Amino acid sequence: MITMGYNCQQETMSYLSKCEAWKISLDNATFLKKNIEKQNINDIVFMIHSKYLNGLKSSNIGITNEFKYIRVWNTLINTIKNRKNNRKTIIGAVNQLHYTNVINN
Repeated sequence: MITMGYNCQQETMSYLSKCEAWKISLDNATFLKKNIEKQNINDIVFMIHSKYLNGLKSSNIGITNEFKYIRVWNTLINTIKNRKNNRKTIIGAVNQLHYTNVINN
């Protein structure tokens, strides 16, 4: 039988894990925002996205699409991959990623 204390402990661990994921995400999004004017911003985004996922994996934090902190990064990656989007759209997507991270931290 699962006790109430166990449920509270599981929820606390889940909450702390999500807080850590958002903190890692904000650190990486801030780096992107600082480098937004560089010509190779697309390459930088892919590099930082990979670093972000590795950071989550090393902290044993979930990286499935069910988590909002993953979906916001996937939206940025999909925006960059869409050849119809110009530089201004990509910069807007980086700004949106950063803003979303600020709100969720």
